[in-house]
Amino acid sequence: MTERSLVCAECGAAFGFSAAEQEQFVSRGFAEPKRCRPCRAAKRRRQVGHGGGALAAGPSSRTEPMPRRQRSAAELHPAVCNTCGAATEVPFRPDGLRPIFCLPCLKQRTR
Repeated sequence: MTERSLVCAECGAAFGFSAAEQEQFVSRGFAEPKRCRPCRAAKRRRQVGHGGGALAAGPSSRTEPMPRRQRSAAELHPAVCNTCGAATEVPFRPDGLRPIFCLPCLKQRTR
């Protein structure tokens, strides 16, 4: 295999597709890339917030921190801590089977 020049479907820039990359894509069963590296990275960043399983392309390719998943208030359920009896909220429906801990008790248990 020899190096090929491809055109990015998103930005229209030409980019190289080396013989080593071609072999790697074939060995993993991937089709040839449609986007250049920067456009692929941008697509992964866009997918992170929409449930896509974005894979990290390496520490140097990430230009901004990965966003954390934020829970809405509707997902939290009131409960009582099993250790200290304090009122707290948990991200699951209390079923009586799983123990419930307030944040200070949880932190103390995980040290």
